[in-house]
Amino acid sequence: MEGMILRPMQIKDLKTVLRIENESFHSSWSENQFLEEINAEENRAWTAEILGETVGYMTLFPILNEMHLTNIAVDKNYHRNGIGRELVRKVEEIALEKYCTEITLEVRDGNEPAISLYEKHKFECVGRRKNYYASEDADALIMTKKTGGKYELV
Repeated sequence: MEGMILRPMQIKDLKTVLRIENESFHSSWSENQFLEEINAEENRAWTAEILGETVGYMTLFPILNEMHLTNIAVDKNYHRNGIGRELVRKVEEIALEKYCTEITLEVRDGNEPAISLYEKHKFECVGRRKNYYASEDADALIMTKKTGGKYELV
């Protein structure tokens, strides 16, 4: 989307991020969980911003040669504007910078818009976590994508 920037999440983003989180997910992250990501040694939380307004975010966690996309959401007023696509591109970029060979995520079974987004980015379903979203009585699909990166021990 024109005029959008992706940047590390800041404390000033929390109010909007929490609103988007609560509107997007039945089981939401707490303010403390986001603060942990913001205060991590490496940037693990990113926001999408348009004209100074936070309109989406993602959190990720590198584990050796794997980048785990732990959370991603876009303000409902900005759906279908390419923001999710740009956030996924950013996680792919970060994964390569961190020498990760693959990206993994869980997505609620039945969340067709999210599954479609990931499939467009060449993620493949490799498994299922039964009742992963217990409060919704829903399974999670495990999706992965090879990055083409080479893992290096540093």
